[in-house]
Amino acid sequence: MKSPEKTAGFKKFKTIPGIGIILAMISGFMYSLAILNLKLMSEMIPAQFLVIQALIQLGIYNPFIIYSKSHYFGEKGERIILFFRALFGGIAKALMIYCFHWLPVADASTIYFSSPVIISLLACLVLREPCGAHNALVLMLTIAGTMLIVRPKFIVELFQDVDDVDNRWKGIMVGFSACLMKACSYAMARKLKQTPPQVVAAMISTFILVVGLFQLSLHEKIQISSCGKDSILIVSSSICMTLNQLLTTTALQVEYAGPVSVAQSLNIVTAFLFDIFVLNTSPTWLSIFGAVSIFIGVLLTVLKKLG
Repeated sequence: MKSPEKTAGFKKFKTIPGIGIILAMISGFMYSLAILNLKLMSEMIPAQFLVIQALIQLGIYNPFIIYSKSHYFGEKGERIILFFRALFGGIAKALMIYCFHWLPVADASTIYFSSPVIISLLACLVLREPCGAHNALVLMLTIAGTMLIVRPKFIVELFQDVDDVDNRWKGIMVGFSACLMKACSYAMARKLKQTPPQVVAAMISTFILVVGLFQLSLHEKIQISSCGKDSILIVSSSICMTLNQLLTTTALQVEYAGPVSVAQSLNIVTAFLFDIFVLNTSPTWLSIFGAVSIFIGVLLTVLKKLG
């Protein structure tokens, strides 16, 4: 049972102008930092990273769940929805780790955060959320930006000599599968009105742990890194992922799924900056125009909410 004070406090929190969009943008930035830490690590199989990350996240979430005396399986009437929210969300997160393993940060982020199109369509069709001219314009900008970014890597270069074509195709297939799972997860998230964010995040981490253990069982041996740098990076990545899940869950409880997913697309711009200044990857001019297009869509969404 939630106390009246907590319920009243959350309702007051929801009245802050644009709070859902702001939380979504911060969560996207946390996701970028988490993936950057992953790319800076020495070679580690994705399944091993999933297991370690999930265990660290559960170690963070569980004390808050116990302290708040929340039900681990969610509030009555929302447990089935919570199950599918965590199932789709956990699979999406796990698939994206593999996508980032096979593709550059900017390319993988573009695929994963191009989901506003699918999410907004599901939000309109399933959740009956409004979809006016402004939302249509933002979706068009997002689609245009995504196509500009994806085109040079996945269409043009596939007809030229490209290294690791098999890994590119694996990354593309896995990335779009994760995008679809994310869309389904966000559609479910809007129906979770009473379940606390830490419970939702813990359930997602549980499914990530299950997927990671299953994948890990298929490998003959586990790579144990002796580098202290890798240990710091994986802990840092797990903390950023923890904040990403909590902020995303909270944002979806106070804002429509469509605007939240569009705001998180700012992650694509951040990923390009990380690729350029940290990972020393030079993007094409089409990729830059695509990032600008998506940024304009995000900016229009934020201005509408704050105005």
